[in-house]
Amino acid sequence: MHVNNWKSAVIKSTPLASSYRSLLRWSTVAFVLFSPWTVTLDHGISALPILLLAIGFLLPMEVTAEVIEEPFGKEADDLPLDRICDTIAAFVEETLGSAT
Repeated sequence: MHVNNWKSAVIKSTPLASSYRSLLRWSTVAFVLFSPWTVTLDHGISALPILLLAIGFLLPMEVTAEVIEEPFGKEADDLPLDRICDTIAAFVEETLGSAT
């Protein structure tokens, strides 16, 4: 079915904006580098475990940004594009079949 061939046309080959990736990387680096000093100056050394927890949640965002750049693969968390295309094709065939 030629509908399945469309999935590699435009969306799959369009990466995330480089400005988004750059902003995410620089803000993550800035947070990781500067926040220990600002937090410990205000709240003391006892705030470091909370800061490490925050950094632990922030760093995986870079990995997530790379994963969402390719939503049409065959991994478990990718979009089920074959099923979506089959549903659309069945709907179009049903609609065109009932119109004639």
